[in-house]
Amino acid sequence: MGFDFGTTNSSVSRMGKADPQVLNVDYERRTFPSTVTIQGNRISHIGRHSARSPPSDATIIENVKCVLGRTSSDGQLKADIENRCTSCELDVDGNPVFRIGEMEIRPVELVVLLLLRAKEIFKEATGREPTKCCLTVPAYSMDTQRQAFRDAARAAGLEMISMINEPTAAALASLSKPSENGNYLVVDVGGGTTDVSNITFYAEEPEETEETEETEETENQESRRTLVVNATSGDNELGGVDFTTALVQLFKDRVDKDIPPEELFNLCEEAKKQHNDPIEIRSRGCIYAVSQDEYRQALDAYLKRIERLIKTARRKHEFKGVILTGGGSYQKIFSDYMETCFKGLPILRQRPAGEAVAEGAIVPAMSTVHVTDVVTNPLGIDTQRKATRERNIMAFIIEQYRQLPAIGFEEFVAVDDEMTEIHLYQGSQKKSSKNVSLGVFYIATSSGQTVNVKIKMECDGTVRVTASTKETSEALKVTRKSALTDSDIDAMRERCRVLFDECSNAQEKPKELYRRSKRRRA
Repeated sequence: MGFDFGTTNSSVSRMGKADPQVLNVDYERRTFPSTVTIQGNRISHIGRHSARSPPSDATIIENVKCVLGRTSSDGQLKADIENRCTSCELDVDGNPVFRIGEMEIRPVELVVLLLLRAKEIFKEATGREPTKCCLTVPAYSMDTQRQAFRDAARAAGLEMISMINEPTAAALASLSKPSENGNYLVVDVGGGTTDVSNITFYAEEPEETEETEETEETENQESRRTLVVNATSGDNELGGVDFTTALVQLFKDRVDKDIPPEELFNLCEEAKKQHNDPIEIRSRGCIYAVSQDEYRQALDAYLKRIERLIKTARRKHEFKGVILTGGGSYQKIFSDYMETCFKGLPILRQRPAGEAVAEGAIVPAMSTVHVTDVVTNPLGIDTQRKATRERNIMAFIIEQYRQLPAIGFEEFVAVDDEMTEIHLYQGSQKKSSKNVSLGVFYIATSSGQTVNVKIKMECDGTVRVTASTKETSEALKVTRKSALTDSDIDAMRERCRVLFDECSNAQEKPKELYRRSKRRRA
């Protein structure tokens, strides 16, 4: 099963006879909301309601993706909760938790529930229960966020066979033939995140034999494909929701004051895709308009942020084309801006753009596909200057854009007797405390001893740390793992299964939903 967990919507895919397929949801749609609905003190629906169209007396949990795998050691988390995930709060240990009434649930548990919903969709479409999964994550996800996704997959009863970055998945959905070999820039504007990747694609011609030459079987043979990520950049606080919010602000002073905020947001969500000028919304028998030029000016700051991401990822490569994907690529203003940025370079649009990541998610399961990714966020340890004893200095050991698997070595001098603390961080800030803490380890030392630190990041993002001293045989080997034990995963699996089964029993079955929708259309 391929799964694209989006900020706003999610999709499920499988490998068909020849090509990946995004599966229908409830017979009509190919995406489902990344939300959980709570009514009273229980979960009533999973992946059913848009955050902007909740049923009466219900609370919608949304934007789970922006807090997944994060703690208060991430200095930006508190601001993100205030601005993007208001139903979330921090517990006494600094971990995000959703408390609605008497219901308390953690982000990773919500992802488990959405994965169980994805498994249900897969089984409805294929008649088989998935046991393995290929997942996608934003390119700029930290190790803690990727680990939370691994934990969720385990608790959902899925063996994770690959985890690739979202723009990489979009490229795999778009490129498959030897005639498409070359360098490409992938610009993925999702609901809440934006990623840009610089990739090189290469496909070999299918091998021909005397027996199969010029046959239909040869024509359908898969090319061996290699996709190498050269560089990537991202902004986990920029996406299509920001484009909608900008349009809401323009209409806010023009519409009837009786229009609820949720209704105005929904109207603007659809209106932003319009290509006509002016952009119009209709409500309560009235038509309201905003010019494309006004909207373009309102988006200027966001578009410039995307342009900066492009400049970071572009480096000095020459490109064969640009792949636009994600819901944001539907917008005329965004498309026009991209054509200006790339000055005549061919723009490849994967349609439907919102499904490209899910389609590409399943491709790494094929034996003919090889993906080489890069380190998106540097790894290092906290150090202090020997002369001044100034602390909180990040020593980078694995630099950004190193191809995976990546290994870095560095020598340090211990300043303390007995034990030396090795505090592992991920991030690009010069001050350690502004990066994301991945854990603290200790090694026995004497003051003045040389400590060799080796960090290795595997292709799946697993981090291994080795520390040793030259003067003694003392050594420390640590594999960065989940903070959750096997018993924690088992308990989470059991709790989420109970919540899901109780919820499923209360939900309308897909066939009944389909019949009702047909009656409405009639």
